[in-house]
Amino acid sequence: MNSGGSSSFWFQVEDVPGWLTEIDVFEIGGKAKGFEHKYNMNLHVFKTPQEKKHWSVGGVWEAPWRFADDYHVFGLDWGKDEIRYYVDGVLVRSVENTHWHQPLFLIFDSETMPQWFGMPDDDDLPSTFSVEYVRAWKQK
Repeated sequence: MNSGGSSSFWFQVEDVPGWLTEIDVFEIGGKAKGFEHKYNMNLHVFKTPQEKKHWSVGGVWEAPWRFADDYHVFGLDWGKDEIRYYVDGVLVRSVENTHWHQPLFLIFDSETMPQWFGMPDDDDLPSTFSVEYVRAWKQK
């Protein structure tokens, strides 16, 4: 999206008793000052039956282009032992899967994040976060 609002692709569920985890495939601020080239990825554990405090494993990949200028293909290989992030078919991050084994909902959203990306300029509104297609596979 060509504004300071976020374009986000993530997984979460809040109705599994004792569990609250999240996988952020991306949070992109296409025109947010200083974030135009940053691909933000994060894994959150808010609570499990054993853990009660929030912690996260974040990462950033710096693209050679501005995200809001064109469509890109984002991928997540969410395996039993490892979580891998892809941009346009290229592996950009790999993280050990220590907590993300329960079913989660796939979510796309756009929101303002004033403390992180700032606020969109009025001249950039309305702004559109467009998803051309979604594909999901399950390994046997």
